[in-house]
Amino acid sequence: MAKIKGANAVLDVMYKWGIDHLYGFPGGSFDSTMNAIYEMQDKVKFIEEVTSDPNTQNQTTEPQTS
Repeated sequence: MAKIKGANAVLDVMYKWGIDHLYGFPGGSFDSTMNAIYEMQDKVKFIEEVTSDPNTQNQTTEPQTS
């Protein structure tokens, strides 16, 4: 049996259920999920929650390189 990361498995199941848009705040423990979303960006679209906090920086669905 092939191994798959948890975040990729969750997104795969959600996509098979017909979910193709996700909403949320990227960062923190969500990073592995953001990387999986980036890998499936042709199938799943992430819509970042906009905040009015001027101290919050905008983030993208680009994977982390570190």
